[in-house]
Amino acid sequence: MPEVPSFIQLPSTEVVQALTHESWGEKRGINKQIPRKGVLFREGENIRRAHLITSGLVMGTRKHDGRAVRSLFVPGDVIGLEAFRDPSAIHVSTGKALRDTEVVSFPIGELPHMMMHEKDVLEEGENAVLFDYFGRTMERMTHEAEERWHIKTFGFSINMAAFTLHKLAHVPDDEGHLQGVSQEVIAQASGITRETLIRAPFPYLTEREIITFVPDYHTTPITIHQPKELLGVAYDFDEAKKWLALKALSEKNNKAEK
Repeated sequence: MPEVPSFIQLPSTEVVQALTHESWGEKRGINKQIPRKGVLFREGENIRRAHLITSGLVMGTRKHDGRAVRSLFVPGDVIGLEAFRDPSAIHVSTGKALRDTEVVSFPIGELPHMMMHEKDVLEEGENAVLFDYFGRTMERMTHEAEERWHIKTFGFSINMAAFTLHKLAHVPDDEGHLQGVSQEVIAQASGITRETLIRAPFPYLTEREIITFVPDYHTTPITIHQPKELLGVAYDFDEAKKWLALKALSEKNNKAEK
């Protein structure tokens, strides 16, 4: 099994302070609270401000070939980061908060110019913090999107669900419960149905004592016991394929016996 990267990178206090530095004036970042089910951005809108998630969860949804395609954003993700390079970029989905969410909203299109030509606004150290953070975040989120496509294309429902749960692995409360994250949300973010989720990925992960869940209750918190194991499962296509084949054979034999 090759070493696989982590996609978790929580924003530091220094990053938030640099974005909301009062010396930016009207261009500084603003702390915003988005209530559960509140809309943060809409598909087709020009990206004027980017949003750094500091707490909560956001689901982006768009239509493609008549189907809903979803993207999950967690603390540390920056929504609208593509406008850092392309000021004409637009939102490709509509984003709603899955729970009460806090973001730092800032004018992403102006940020490169401000950082390069208005260095007197920020202290040199704060400027370096932003350059470093956005550079690493763009690289991380681009790589995450590529890996998600790879797993979705070549993997199975087990792999996709494990990938989604890994992205959520730093969201649980102190006891490891994914409060406010329904089974339906995890299924949607994984590109599968809830029925598929509770038929294969969840039993597979439960057998390995990575998570626990209650099949009959949609809103009962999922508990993550071994978050570091999730990404390994996400990339282990062969093991997932073998387990699914054995499960299908077992179900076939059970039906034949009846």
